[in-house]
Amino acid sequence: MLRVLIISVFMIAGMACNKGRICDCPMPYQIYYFKATVVTNSDLSCNRPVLEFSEDSARIRMVTSAEDLTYVGQSLQSSLNVTGQKLYVSVTKIPVSEEFACNTMGLTYPHLKILDAKARP
Repeated sequence: MLRVLIISVFMIAGMACNKGRICDCPMPYQIYYFKATVVTNSDLSCNRPVLEFSEDSARIRMVTSAEDLTYVGQSLQSSLNVTGQKLYVSVTKIPVSEEFACNTMGLTYPHLKILDAKARP
């Protein structure tokens, strides 16, 4: 009887944590990643995607130590680089060694390095 109970517990636990997500619990990236929206997929100045972090303004300001909410992103996957696409992104400040140059045409935004990105509904 104990053996059946233990097997049943493992089966229920296995079904609850499958990719189909029976439960409606958030995935870790939905908690720790920033919410961003692709404003444009290629800005005039840098030819890179521009992301807006208005939904996570306080958290992004803690990382960047800046008041800006719009940033040029480095290393965004091309499949996610669609204007209006809502994303979960993991970002960091760009190290000086990886900083990229932009021309001075149009608005310029601060730069961020995108470590990982996932589409969100």
